[in-house]
Amino acid sequence: MNYLFDLLELVVLTGYNFGDRLINCLLIRKARILIREGSEKSGIPSASKQTEASKDEIISDREPRRIRKPTLYRSFISGTKVLLGAPSGTGKTLLLISLLRRAFKASLCKKACIFSLEDKDGEQSVRFLNGLQGNDFRLVTWGMFERRTEEFKAKIRNDASFKSMLYEEFPMLKRLYHNEKAILAENGLHNKLSINMAVFLQFVREMIAQGYNWFGLDSLGDLIPNLNTITRNELNEFLDIITKAQVTFIVIHHPNGKSGFRGSKDIPSVFDSAYMLEEITRLTPKGDAILKVNVLKDRFGGEEDFFVKREYVNDDVAKHKIISADEVAQFQKKAK
Repeated sequence: MNYLFDLLELVVLTGYNFGDRLINCLLIRKARILIREGSEKSGIPSASKQTEASKDEIISDREPRRIRKPTLYRSFISGTKVLLGAPSGTGKTLLLISLLRRAFKASLCKKACIFSLEDKDGEQSVRFLNGLQGNDFRLVTWGMFERRTEEFKAKIRNDASFKSMLYEEFPMLKRLYHNEKAILAENGLHNKLSINMAVFLQFVREMIAQGYNWFGLDSLGDLIPNLNTITRNELNEFLDIITKAQVTFIVIHHPNGKSGFRGSKDIPSVFDSAYMLEEITRLTPKGDAILKVNVLKDRFGGEEDFFVKREYVNDDVAKHKIISADEVAQFQKKAK
């Protein structure tokens, strides 16, 4: 019907008299309104609403509307900084691998790097390597990070130009160091904090220059020695290179045993989104489970908590699928 009116308007507009054309156009538009109102009263949606409804059906068939909200599972927006908290044994490493596999599959990730700093014995590193094999991916282990830290300290001792460059590039380093002896001896937590941040940022800067656009850190507490003393300004300065480069950055952090994260209350404030993961139902002995993702913050509008079903594929890979509250109840009933 809309196409017919469009055609009539076209005919009228090619008429001879401007006044007649205007009146006729107004009459046609009035007819449009009357027909639209009649359709709504009779329960027949307009063409535009039918189109919107069709789109909604397509979205709901592929993925329900509410599960498209969380930043954690939406398209990885360039420059997104996500804080992901979970108690030990919740499977946060598997979730990080799952998120990255999803990003690679959707061609949202070109090159990725994971800083596996919590893993001192190498077990999680093996998981990352096995779970992400075949993708353009780099792993920085705790051992690699420590070696780079020692190189930094040696250069600070022996190379005045390097130290000057470091202070210029990372102002926090100069500000937090009290004197030369403190730099070398690392007397005080802030001095170690500065070194760790400078090493991490140099790694990130190198990889951004090589085309890496997705970074993961496991975990924040292993990078920053004393989370209670860090300020919001220091965190913003630390994340400045991430923000400017418009790369995705997912950080794993530990909870404080209550409802928030360990350390300063300023930590979540510098991230776009902050989630706390908890396992609410174990479905099978091998590790299939229902997880609840508590949304503590989401700058992009997904403020509702949601549920995830984890299915183990093997020791290194698990599938994660967002499910509804009704589906949670069904799975819990079967698990009893």
